[in-house]
Amino acid sequence: MKAYPFLLTVLVIGGSGASAADQKVAVRFQTIVGSEKFACGRTYSGIGTTASKLSPRDFRFYVHNVVLIDDAGKAVALQLDQDGK
Repeated sequence: MKAYPFLLTVLVIGGSGASAADQKVAVRFQTIVGSEKFACGRTYSGIGTTASKLSPRDFRFYVHNVVLIDDAGKAVALQLDQDGK
């Protein structure tokens, strides 16, 4: 299996004053190659053990079974809004 140097960073932002059942949060992802922000159509050099060049044309990932951990350490399932894509 080959490892790819993509790093997905997750930032969760939530409002205060609402219960866990009705609190809205935004989950934002940022893709990074090495220390550079990822963008389709760009060329990235030095990828992998052979220092290959990578020129991605499409990038997708799927998110499922997301849970948030509350102050008591309890896992709370996150209801994701479907974008229809």
